[in-house]
Amino acid sequence: MNNPAPHIGVQYPKHISEGSISVFLSEIDHSGLSLAQDETEGNESYAGLEWLMPTAVMVFIAKPYFDSFLKEAGKDHYHILKNAIGKLAKESLVN
Repeated sequence: MNNPAPHIGVQYPKHISEGSISVFLSEIDHSGLSLAQDETEGNESYAGLEWLMPTAVMVFIAKPYFDSFLKEAGKDHYHILKNAIGKLAKESLVN
């Protein structure tokens, strides 16, 4: 059976504790939402301008189409995601 593509991907450096990531993932987990996680070796930046430009063009073109849909869907998950990111940031600053 094929696994569906993840809806949210979380990539984090190795120095962040597994407990912090587990708490973060459990807080944003929602039924029907597929999460993927990946631990990296260092603090490298992976994005560059050549990665940003195609994404920016597609967002600009697709924005009117998805705007109302994403507003409604985002209202449901925004507060949960905001609180989880805040807790993760505080935890990673302490460690």
